[in-house]
Amino acid sequence: MNKVYKVVWNASIGAWVATSELAKSKTKTKSKVLNLSAAVLVGAVTFSSNALAGTVLGNGSSTPNKCNNSGSVIVGGGNTQSCANSDFAIAVGNDVQSTGRGSIAIGSGSRAESRQPNLDGKGAIAIGNDAIAYGDNSVAIGGQASTTEDFTVSFGHKKGDPKYYQGKEQGAWEDDRFLRVTNIAEGVKDNDAVNVSQLKSAVAEAKTHYVSINDNGTKGSNYENDGAKGRNSIAVGVNTTSNGIEAVAVGSNAKGVGTGAIAVGSASETVGSGDVSIGRNASTKGATGSASRYSNQSIAIGDQTKAIGDQSIAIGADVIARGNSSVAIGGDDVDKIARDTELSQKYTEITGGKLQAGKYPTTEANHGSTAVGVQAVGTGAFASAFGMTSKATGDASSAFGVMSNAAGKGASAFGAVAQATGDGASAIRSQILRLSSTTRSITPKLNLTPKLTTLRLSWKTKV
Repeated sequence: MNKVYKVVWNASIGAWVATSELAKSKTKTKSKVLNLSAAVLVGAVTFSSNALAGTVLGNGSSTPNKCNNSGSVIVGGGNTQSCANSDFAIAVGNDVQSTGRGSIAIGSGSRAESRQPNLDGKGAIAIGNDAIAYGDNSVAIGGQASTTEDFTVSFGHKKGDPKYYQGKEQGAWEDDRFLRVTNIAEGVKDNDAVNVSQLKSAVAEAKTHYVSINDNGTKGSNYENDGAKGRNSIAVGVNTTSNGIEAVAVGSNAKGVGTGAIAVGSASETVGSGDVSIGRNASTKGATGSASRYSNQSIAIGDQTKAIGDQSIAIGADVIARGNSSVAIGGDDVDKIARDTELSQKYTEITGGKLQAGKYPTTEANHGSTAVGVQAVGTGAFASAFGMTSKATGDASSAFGVMSNAAGKGASAFGAVAQATGDGASAIRSQILRLSSTTRSITPKLNLTPKLTTLRLSWKTKV
């Protein structure tokens, strides 16, 4: 095999080339070929003598450069701006910086270095015009690709009018349009990359079905699943919080504050330990809103219902169990009945009064009292009121029946519209037996002597 070479002029490309000794020059003379051969030989000797110190190549020249270290290479038209300023670094292109040990920067304006002044960005690779790889073993591939952390990879950055900010956050571009990496096969092993199709399938499988929360497009608190503050607590909903230990809050703006408290419903709130509030605006918080006034182990169930006292129970709409150990079951709305002609007439026949919509207060019970029925009121201590619009306002009083009233202390009213207004008074009224007034006198020895003032018996016979 012929191993002898010579340099001849190639007219088609306009340059001197190395070729076999059998090849002929197109137009140049033999003397010129010999002179060029000598020049190339001198250049080769010069290149060899500086191999360990680094090499700069460009425009057919080979010269050492102060910006290169042992084993480094700079290629780029003799441009003094390019720099391979570390061992075994490579810089190719105009205005290129490859300052880390073993780093590579290829492309005009590319950088393979560290973003920290005292670090070198060893092993960094930047390929592409204005590609930037800051950080050890980081890789940036593509025009204007940028990566700023160690061991990271970035692919491309598409810009119409690129503006790169060298400020507080290096790598911050004017907008967020990036190139895509396409035709990626589905990953199989744990360390494989995945494609969008696999991600969509994973997201679909990870979703918990039959659970939906709609924030109407506006992010509120708990969006980041951080509403459960208490230990082992649960918070589900927009702006929902559970601060108590093992508390549960479910619903928009629901709050579970007390230990083991449960709040379910929009804006429901449980403040005391072991409280339960179920319903819109249901609450166990004091009526004054004071942090020092709250109940424990109370239950409020229903829209706008309040269980304020300790171990109080309020069930219904707009019901208030105000006192400790109180029970209020009912509501405040008789509008539907009042508008019903037949029912309204029956109420008038029984009570002698007229049922008026919105006239009566809500069902309410005081300390140790019980009120059961729509608009039933047991405001006296230890009082009992059973029946729609019944009232037991005296302490230890009892009212049983629609529109019954026990106003005196220890008074008792039994039957529809029965009235016991004096202390210790009793009133019984019914269709069969009507006891309009019974009084009791109390002696200093507390002997009770009943005195019957009026007794009337009546009955009706239907044919």
